[in-house]
Amino acid sequence: MKPPVLQPLPWDSAFFGFGVGQLSGHEISPAQAQELLTAAPALRLVYWLVDPADALTQATAEQAGLSPVDHKLTFERRIGGISYPRPMSGPAATADGAVKQVPPSPEPGPALAALARRSGVWSRFRLDPRLPAGSFERLYDTWLRQDLHADNGAVVLATGEAGHETGLLTLTPNLPVASIGLLAVAETAQRRGLGRQLLAAAEAQARRWGADTLRVVTQRANRPACALYQQYGFELRREQLVYHWWR
Repeated sequence: MKPPVLQPLPWDSAFFGFGVGQLSGHEISPAQAQELLTAAPALRLVYWLVDPADALTQATAEQAGLSPVDHKLTFERRIGGISYPRPMSGPAATADGAVKQVPPSPEPGPALAALARRSGVWSRFRLDPRLPAGSFERLYDTWLRQDLHADNGAVVLATGEAGHETGLLTLTPNLPVASIGLLAVAETAQRRGLGRQLLAAAEAQARRWGADTLRVVTQRANRPACALYQQYGFELRREQLVYHWWR
């Protein structure tokens, strides 16, 4: 069994303007946690990732006065060389459901930015009141901007007309996996099948890259997203409780 590890996160630290790290490991005792956290005085915020089946580490976190800020779920769908049936129930996509790739650009338009933020309604970065004001909005704007720059090979898919987008999905290659980042459908465009259309387009792009797996991480509280992924054929691969430890 690997020992617990506390590692600094340079990108997060630069973004928030203070030291951020991540603690992971199995069966972490209070003494181990205290030793690791004490040895990293530069870290003001630590993301603590815990397996829900790990009772000792959960008890250690609770003893420190922490409550989960997220119950993270990782879903995967195998796509390499296999034809999966798509769900037949539910409404078909309407004419505005044609999925298009958004061309690279330095800044997102207001509609795309609103969709990016909508994708994070259940995000721990929105729910943790100790984060600096505006962190959630700035973070999701940054993630969308990075994908629009396409420096990481990402593609941005959308439904609706340019400037009036109704759906958004971002996809990044990390072969053999293609990872879905942001996914949202505008409130006014719900129940038109746009989410499934975006997933189908993401799968097609992933196949073109040569990926054999589609992966997405979401929150258990985001029940509509979880239902969409499972209806489309994704399977739950991992669960993690996420705590925010503040110094």
